[in-house]
Amino acid sequence: MKGIKIKISGENRNDKDFLEFLREIIHPRFERIEGNLHIFLSQNYSFGTDSDLAITAFLKFEELKYTLEIFSSGGGEGIFGFTLGSENRSLNSIKNKIEDFCREKKFKFDCNEIDV
Repeated sequence: MKGIKIKISGENRNDKDFLEFLREIIHPRFERIEGNLHIFLSQNYSFGTDSDLAITAFLKFEELKYTLEIFSSGGGEGIFGFTLGSENRSLNSIKNKIEDFCREKKFKFDCNEIDV
């Protein structure tokens, strides 16, 4: 399992636009809203490892920023569960798309790995 924590801040945020953008890049099968916390669950087939890869994302709406924690798990093959980098690839792809979105909107973007 791999995880990243992204903090986004900036003026003129549009929560609906950002949620729709996240839906496009995460492709959730399940969403839930609990107060200011939005939860996305996704499961995608990983061709490289011939297995499923799960993405879990928690988006917290705060007064002046978004905090987004994204976890990638699974994607392993065989008895030892080798992921062949599919967890990292999925997180990097999502992170890069969010970073591009923030650059386009002139939002501040900060990303760190989460120890899991």
